[in-house]
Amino acid sequence: MCPKPMTNDTRERVADTPEPMIVSLDGDLDLRRADRVRADLLQAIDSGDPVRIELRDATGADVAFVQVLLAAVRAAARRGRPLDIAGLDGGPFPTLFAALGLIRSGEDIERFLIDYTRDEASA
Repeated sequence: MCPKPMTNDTRERVADTPEPMIVSLDGDLDLRRADRVRADLLQAIDSGDPVRIELRDATGADVAFVQVLLAAVRAAARRGRPLDIAGLDGGPFPTLFAALGLIRSGEDIERFLIDYTRDEASA
């Protein structure tokens, strides 16, 4: 499935609360979808609201998606915006991050992203 455009279907807000904007991504997250996913994520980050990227329904991913995800992490860190990513501990992500040399097999992607965010925020 293609990423859903940033509409009320993928944006969930509760009036007068600091609930995050949720960007749900499913299916294969690959080069064919990279530009659209990048635009959706940057739009969400630029909204000023906290953002949660939901990846639990992703069935595949490639290096292009990892680049898009890291660009979103970098953008949020540099703008001082809260960003939460759910679903990285399953699906294709642990194997992909390990194959790319970002983590060792069995290591936690969350720990990698915390370190990455800290490094980006101080850059």
